[in-house]
Amino acid sequence: MADRQRRQDRRGRQNADERAQAQHEAQTRRAEVRAEQTDQERDVQREQNRVRRKAPKRCHGHVNHEDFRASMVTGKDVVDGRHRLPPTTVCPSCQAWKWAAESDFICCLKGRVELPPLQPAPPRLLQLYGDKEFRRHIRAYNQAFAFTSIGASSSDNTFRDVNQDQSVAGQHGVYTYRIQGAMGHFMGSILPYVDRRTGERVPPKFAQIYIVDPDMQEHANRRKGIFGDLDIVALQDIENMMVECNPFAQQFLSFGQKLREDLARGMQVKDIRYVLHSKPSEPRTYNLPTVSEVGVAMVEDGNLTRPRDLYVVAKDHSLLRLFETDEKNKRKMSLREHVAYRIFQKVDDLSALHQGGRLFQQWIVDQRAKCEQEQLRWVAKNQKKLRAELYHGISDALLNEETITLDEGEVLVSEYDRATGTLVHPDRGSGYEHFLNQVGKRIVLPDSHSGSPRNMYKHYQESMAIVREYGKPDAFITMTCNPKWVEIIVLLPDEQTAQDRPDIVARVWQLKVKAKLADLDEGLLGRLEARIYVVEFQKRGLPHAHIIIIVAEEDKPRTREIIDKLVSAEVPDKEVNPDLGFQSHCLK
Repeated sequence: MADRQRRQDRRGRQNADERAQAQHEAQTRRAEVRAEQTDQERDVQREQNRVRRKAPKRCHGHVNHEDFRASMVTGKDVVDGRHRLPPTTVCPSCQAWKWAAESDFICCLKGRVELPPLQPAPPRLLQLYGDKEFRRHIRAYNQAFAFTSIGASSSDNTFRDVNQDQSVAGQHGVYTYRIQGAMGHFMGSILPYVDRRTGERVPPKFAQIYIVDPDMQEHANRRKGIFGDLDIVALQDIENMMVECNPFAQQFLSFGQKLREDLARGMQVKDIRYVLHSKPSEPRTYNLPTVSEVGVAMVEDGNLTRPRDLYVVAKDHSLLRLFETDEKNKRKMSLREHVAYRIFQKVDDLSALHQGGRLFQQWIVDQRAKCEQEQLRWVAKNQKKLRAELYHGISDALLNEETITLDEGEVLVSEYDRATGTLVHPDRGSGYEHFLNQVGKRIVLPDSHSGSPRNMYKHYQESMAIVREYGKPDAFITMTCNPKWVEIIVLLPDEQTAQDRPDIVARVWQLKVKAKLADLDEGLLGRLEARIYVVEFQKRGLPHAHIIIIVAEEDKPRTREIIDKLVSAEVPDKEVNPDLGFQSHCLK
């Protein structure tokens, strides 16, 4: 202590130049010592430094379980016995509100991402947002005015409409928007067509409504015919807002008017393509087109002069899958960066996006699915970088039930069975089939892709290795997200609930999990040797974590008395533990 005090006094008497000179000399001495060390000595030094840095965090690691009590949980983030996040701050680059514990790069990459602000919502739309009935059917209203249909892949590899998850809905259930598999947007013919089975004309839907009829009142009636529960007045108001504010709606209306004029003059067009995305020939065409710039190309021979990314055919009634990327337009900003910038709400920004409720849930899921598809697309195009050919032999062996060894000069002759669509060896029977749908380029998914089978297996193997090294776990801890946390409630407007703002819930949850893990690392339940945790999502949409910890030998709970102090399966006694006497619901 005396030496430390003398060093502090000496540094206190130094001026800025003397301190800088002393720091430079110390750095030079350390560099000379490192240069003379062997690799083994450097490894030993790194381990000693790691232990020394971690020692202050473990100052109360050897916890005395006999004296353990709930009030021991203290710290600057504990208020009235409960964990509290600090007040929010403002990102100096993008003006998004955030917590200090969040990364500086999480919202805008510390100023590297900059997008123009969203246009303010029309006042009438904000009024509709305040209507509970409108908010309950907001996804139906959105779908009624959508240009495309939305679907997700199912277990039979077909795309179906995305509906509400009814498994937890009930009378007091929580609305949950959930998909499984790939998500897609589809656009069919922009002109109504005749059903080949019934011979009747199919009622117009989606973008077709903008084309077939110039009457705005008829547009609202057609949309109400799709979803009967919608209010006709609200539909008319949204129709007027779309015509006034949405450039794509304006283009479709202009296109429909031009098409009707051409047909009235007796013109017969073989093929009409409405170009949505293309590589622009001039810099100005990067901007959104004005109303007069109708993006239509009428081609007699059915061939475009240049390849296009997205286009819609007017006469054919087949569905087209719409992809969001243009191979020839390399962007510097990734989709994930764009979405992150939009998700983080800016200060004093009454964003219509974040007020969407169930529609905001759909947007979040849609963007997450697109980000994952973008990652998978990168994996598929970079198999050589991932050295995927090393795994092909293993994959082939796993797909086949048995390996057939051929003698010298022997030839394997297979016959094609049209009934089963398989290649069958004539002498082996159906047990040695080779399915035709397995033929083709096989994509190897790396274990770094979260949620993939190899990623799950990798984590499983690592968990087993930890248990093999440090022994069996000593405690199993479950942490569940509480939608009534103060940090969530104070950020919600009066008309919103936690389920309407999954972004706030996820961010608060992540910070609280990190705080919980930090407490465990500091030795709250004993000097920590290892920990493993996994985060799952309940059907009602809230996350919870399962944590197992392994403590040092001297801190392992070995008696009933110590275990009873750590684990309680009863309603807390208000006299003994007043801090734990909080109840959100009365027991009956």
